[in-house]
Amino acid sequence: MKSILYCLCLVVTLSACNQSSDRPAEIPAVKTVKAISADAGMALVFASAIQPRYQSQLAFRVGGKLLTREAHLGSHVKQGQVLAQLDPADLKLSAAASQAQVASVKADYIYAKAELERYKQLRAQSYVSAAAYEVRKNSYDAALARLNAAKAQAAVSTHQAGYSNLIADYDGIITTVNADPGQVIAAGQPIMTLARTESLDAVINVAESQIQQVRAARYVDISLWSDPDKVYHGHIREIAGAADIASRTYEVKIQIDKPDNDLKLGMTATVVMHGAAGIDRSTTLIPLTALLQSQQQAAVYVLDADNRLAVRKVKVMQYRERDALISTGLQPGERLVALGVHKLHAGEHVSPIPAGSLFASDAKQTPTNVQ
Repeated sequence: MKSILYCLCLVVTLSACNQSSDRPAEIPAVKTVKAISADAGMALVFASAIQPRYQSQLAFRVGGKLLTREAHLGSHVKQGQVLAQLDPADLKLSAAASQAQVASVKADYIYAKAELERYKQLRAQSYVSAAAYEVRKNSYDAALARLNAAKAQAAVSTHQAGYSNLIADYDGIITTVNADPGQVIAAGQPIMTLARTESLDAVINVAESQIQQVRAARYVDISLWSDPDKVYHGHIREIAGAADIASRTYEVKIQIDKPDNDLKLGMTATVVMHGAAGIDRSTTLIPLTALLQSQQQAAVYVLDADNRLAVRKVKVMQYRERDALISTGLQPGERLVALGVHKLHAGEHVSPIPAGSLFASDAKQTPTNVQ
């Protein structure tokens, strides 16, 4: 009986071994990526905000009580439009007083002029002395000076009466409001901010280690976070001459070439600067995770047409934060393993899975050097 049980167990064991040996070898799945030209892949990416190129804080030239405010936050205004108005009563009274002063001084001037003409005739006939004539001449000159001063003061008062209206200097949008009706306003106190919308900038902050690359950028793309598929083109308009004291970064303003109505002030955008200085076109860019050591030299696993792995020795020109510049050993477009290289071996057959967003190869993907 024991011999029969032993035979049955032996048969079951041999059957299981035959079944396991009949299974096909498991093909590992690996994430792959294409080597790209460093000239195309070393794009600098920055978060930015859309800001107007021109904006100004509007204020009254005179003080007074704010009577009305016609423009509100977000209002679109036209050039010459009245935005706010001060109580003009005191300004009008001041202008009227100045005009009355002009009339008074003008009367004195007319009398002094008539006296001068009379004494001029008497002097010609030697009826008055030269000293008496000089007295009348000085009185006339003083009256003329007082008249000119009164006219100038009246002109200032008249202009100030007109300053009770705050006028828009150009078409734009109101971005801030700092006063409400009933508030007493001092001369020069900012009431609101007016921004022009026909010229827009994407403003970024650049570290000092990247400022030279930014200067060398050949072209710039801008896309909104709300609509990343729509790309605007721009160019660097201004680079700050000094770094910010707190952040130690340089403010760079990129003018958007053809803004449209989809661009709103304050929107968040992505700025991509293409073209890095000093990089040869033959240099390739790969992720750091694709590198391994083979005989004390950097290497990568390259896939052939049959998806088999081959060790390729490469020369690393520069190690960067998340990628490496390869000067020799790779050509743009070659497929290589992106992750898990230390668990594979040469000649192994693999099932490739494109890494996609793990590495940048075109403008629609996110470049590797993300700030």
